[in-house]
Amino acid sequence: MPRISKKAKLLADLEKAILFEKLLANSDSSDDEDERDNSAVALEPLPPLAVNGEGDVDSDDDIDKFPCFSDELCDWYVKVLLSRTVFPGIVLKKPITLSTMIESMREDAFKHFFRMVPCSFIALLAIIKDDAIFQNSSNNPQREVALQLLVSLYRFGREGNGSSVEVTAQTFNIAAGTVDLYTKRVIVALLRQEATQISWPNARRKRTIKAEFKQRYGMSNVVGVIDGTHFRLLEEPSLDGVSYYNRKGYYSYNVLLTCDHERRIIGYTVGYPGSASDSRIFRNSNFCQNYNQHFEEGEYLLADCGFKLEKYILTPYRGNVAVHGLNTEFNNRFAQARVVIEHVNGVLKARFQSLRGIRYQLRKKDDFLCVNRWIKSCLILHNFMQTQRDNWVMEEEDDVNSDTDDEDDGIAAHAIAAMRERNPRIEAGKAARFAAQLELLRHFSVVLA
Repeated sequence: MPRISKKAKLLADLEKAILFEKLLANSDSSDDEDERDNSAVALEPLPPLAVNGEGDVDSDDDIDKFPCFSDELCDWYVKVLLSRTVFPGIVLKKPITLSTMIESMREDAFKHFFRMVPCSFIALLAIIKDDAIFQNSSNNPQREVALQLLVSLYRFGREGNGSSVEVTAQTFNIAAGTVDLYTKRVIVALLRQEATQISWPNARRKRTIKAEFKQRYGMSNVVGVIDGTHFRLLEEPSLDGVSYYNRKGYYSYNVLLTCDHERRIIGYTVGYPGSASDSRIFRNSNFCQNYNQHFEEGEYLLADCGFKLEKYILTPYRGNVAVHGLNTEFNNRFAQARVVIEHVNGVLKARFQSLRGIRYQLRKKDDFLCVNRWIKSCLILHNFMQTQRDNWVMEEEDDVNSDTDDEDDGIAAHAIAAMRERNPRIEAGKAARFAAQLELLRHFSVVLA
């Protein structure tokens, strides 16, 4: 069956309307004429208009031949006949370039759309623009890397449907398939920067971190803070979807993050479903499997009660013992020190809002890998922003007074040694926590009731 265009259908409908008016106009008021069958009337087709190559009617004589029983209908007929299309589609304008984008947008507007200020964007562009993924061996060169990066940053910063290829394609006036291609290229380029952007601190960096935690919160030997955070999935995964349903009532990834005092991510574990506990993820992480490569004697991470107390994981007191004098003060100081990881989680989801609702259909293994890469790219960008001092608007943690303490800590070392002798990792963790309490006594003016 031949395909009829929308224009041809509309012209046919207009012809019928005009011929129907002609039929009404030719009918007389006599009874004989009223009783005759309308179906017997011969409806002659409309005379064709002669149209020249420029889309204009050749002469006024041709217009006069047109049976104009209704001026409005005839006007519509002529307009439709002379137009190239009746329902024009989306006309792609000239694609946006870096120069036009920066020149036409204020700095705050640029940051709103692309989650960073223009100078940070230029610095990031300089890092990834020479990556091999942006080089073509064909005769058709790629579009400028700047445009590809803008498209990707726009998607990272949008939640749910806002990051879809369709919405992004209309925003940048490019094809939907091109949006997906640009995003994949930028993710590959960002992942190749992982080693320079996210790394476990060396000995020198550790000394700086420990000194900062000591000065701010009075806790020695802290090399970082660890916690899990959920990144929501908008759809249930087709593979083992039940395991991604978390205790908060939605589908998600549970990602374990470790940060320092400057909110820089120094370690992460990605790929676990939302039902996995923080403690389980940590037990299977590189930190736990190879803790001797990450921690020196006496060093530890601060964690919440979702983790198990161990030699290198310090948790707050809970239950009845948490309300006892020094334990309460310890928990308060502990919470002040640990809030930095909560800020990291908040900044990540505020800056890269796609992490609040990842719009991906997880049907096969490659789909899960794509989500993992998406999350890793956002973590890398977070650290890059911290290096650039391009801060997102978040509430800063309160300063802690660094008062000195002359109180005698005669409860001393033999108690710590006795704890270590009793039983493995848990006792070592208790000893570390007890030592941290003593450190608080020395650093702050804590008066026991």
